[in-house]
Amino acid sequence: MNGLDLYQDKYIINHKNDPKIKYAELTYIPNQFEYLDPQGQAKQLMLRILSEDSYFLANELIDCQPLDVIDILYGNSDELLREIISKYKQLTNVELQTVLNKKYTGEVLRVINARLASLNIERIKDKYDQDRDCFELAAACKGFRSSLNIFFKIFLVSSLDRSVGVLYRFQELNEQSLDVAIKQKFDRDQVVEHSITILVEQTQERKQAKILRKALKDNRQLAIIRVLGSTNIFNILEAYQEMYDQDALKQIKMGSTGQYAKIINSLFE
Repeated sequence: MNGLDLYQDKYIINHKNDPKIKYAELTYIPNQFEYLDPQGQAKQLMLRILSEDSYFLANELIDCQPLDVIDILYGNSDELLREIISKYKQLTNVELQTVLNKKYTGEVLRVINARLASLNIERIKDKYDQDRDCFELAAACKGFRSSLNIFFKIFLVSSLDRSVGVLYRFQELNEQSLDVAIKQKFDRDQVVEHSITILVEQTQERKQAKILRKALKDNRQLAIIRVLGSTNIFNILEAYQEMYDQDALKQIKMGSTGQYAKIINSLFE
């Protein structure tokens, strides 16, 4: 098979949603065509598109940076994250949490362990007062309360009604969005800030849009590829446009070349 054929539109269309194709089976992309894709972006995007979400993302967790860990833990649903953790154990024969506990410390480890712990907790349908929640969040953002615990209580383990409602009420009471308050509070630790800004969004599309925004700002190509290969990418791009009044796809295309650009153009014509 000519290596270039792997990137043709027909191949992408015929195989994009084929559940039989596994990540491991796709690594045969011919080395003699690496000169067409010197940075490996085209190959990585093909792997993302053609492989199962849980398998691909578990592979990503084997060797990635802190922001990538946060993207995967906080940017995906509970159901998918459980599958990712299971796949990780199959691939490495080690528990993901064990690895992360050895690798990270401090506040970063707190946000990682809080997300993992939330998978074993049923969301609490407790009585709540939006004004009280907003007061606690404002105090946390100003450093007067245990910051992370307040965010975890409202957005990670409580009911969706509670967490969604408080976003709107917070802006009414404080004349600024919770996003702005979070940035002011956590600006010295971008990993923690990133995790909290994703946490407070309550749809997967908006979470992924925030991840894409951060990835574009920092030019993190692997993170961009993870989002581009999502099955709900068009909803994510729509959410991005709504949230930031910008065309994310246009920005991505401007920064892509060669076979990587060709695949992107094939997918989004």
